[in-house]
Amino acid sequence: MNPNPARNDRGMTLMELTVAGTLFMVFSLQVGSVFNSYLLHVKYVSNRTVVEREALACRALLMGDLVHSDGAAVSLDQKELDLSDTVAAVTVQYYQDASSLVRNEQELGWNLIAARCASSAVFEDRENGSVLATFHFQRGSAWRDLNVFLSVPTES
Repeated sequence: MNPNPARNDRGMTLMELTVAGTLFMVFSLQVGSVFNSYLLHVKYVSNRTVVEREALACRALLMGDLVHSDGAAVSLDQKELDLSDTVAAVTVQYYQDASSLVRNEQELGWNLIAARCASSAVFEDRENGSVLATFHFQRGSAWRDLNVFLSVPTES
């Protein structure tokens, strides 16, 4: 004899299946939401890491070129920076190209991408021949502004 007359020996009632299905869907949606949030956070942290690395590499490259430079010149539209080294007879030029900051050695004729995520670069002449370089790095929703003050050595 069956103790529960509403339950058939062949399976569950329609109400039990509806409740179980609803609970399973709610649980599945919650797991999917947590996983989606995790993936968005990982993507943001990854973009932030790339932006920070590109900004620091750009600053190091600029500082390395500045150590050997004798003078700096900024174009009239403030989009190009020329650093000249009279000892090595080399002029290094920095300029913005699409979403990259490009370093060009004019005498050797080759370009090097100094930073890939640089969405803008502005170079301003300051007093005493110094230059303020302002960069904006962005990838996805992660961004960083970098101001580099280049104090170009002057002959006294």
